[in-house]
Amino acid sequence: MGMDEVIVPIGILMFMNGLALYMIYDSRNKLPPTEEIHSRLDEMFEALNIVANVLNQIPNLVPQFSIEQNPLVNAFTEWIRAGREGEPEPQPSIVHHELDAPDGEGD
Repeated sequence: MGMDEVIVPIGILMFMNGLALYMIYDSRNKLPPTEEIHSRLDEMFEALNIVANVLNQIPNLVPQFSIEQNPLVNAFTEWIRAGREGEPEPQPSIVHHELDAPDGEGD
């Protein structure tokens, strides 16, 4: 085993270690300061509280009424009643007449 066979792997390991240290150092400089992260988290927390308050108020914002309180339903039922007043009374069916007088002796 010659000196050249040992130097090349050691050189590659030293280069890889140097590259890793440079990447670690560079990544620490790119991160925002801790205070900035905390202020951003506080802003997000406040925004989420506002959204939660709005979502809690949605049931109060939806109009609530029942069928008795709706004036359109009352007007519609009156219109149907007025339309039925002119209709003739339904005649009893033949089957109904036969059941009342089965032997043909009716009124």
